[in-house]
Amino acid sequence: MRRRPIPVRGANVKSWRSLCDNEFAIYVLVASVGALTYSNSLNGEFVHDDIPAIVSNGDVTGVNPVLRIFKNDFWGTPMSDLGSHKSYRPLTTLTFCIVGGVTSALPFLALFDFERFAVSKTCLMN
Repeated sequence: MRRRPIPVRGANVKSWRSLCDNEFAIYVLVASVGALTYSNSLNGEFVHDDIPAIVSNGDVTGVNPVLRIFKNDFWGTPMSDLGSHKSYRPLTTLTFCIVGGVTSALPFLALFDFERFAVSKTCLMN
């Protein structure tokens, strides 16, 4: 019994393995999977700790002066207060304040989610 000859592929035909050799394609694939996984949360509402941290936080909504961000904890309570959580994150609170000022409407959750996603991924890349 004779075997059939194996067909020879053309030199310009790319396999999936050649795609894995392309570093940019791998980055695009990983970013796409992350974006697709995360995209279902963009139409959600503020929940759990988002409400005291963003919606009712005077530092984020603009009720308090901007410099108070550096004197208050993450939740908008003065650090000197006995009821303070003592979680000092002024950069996060400042970015929430900027995003809230740019959108000028707190219910625009997608921009807050994108900001948190972008900041966290930027920190991971460095």
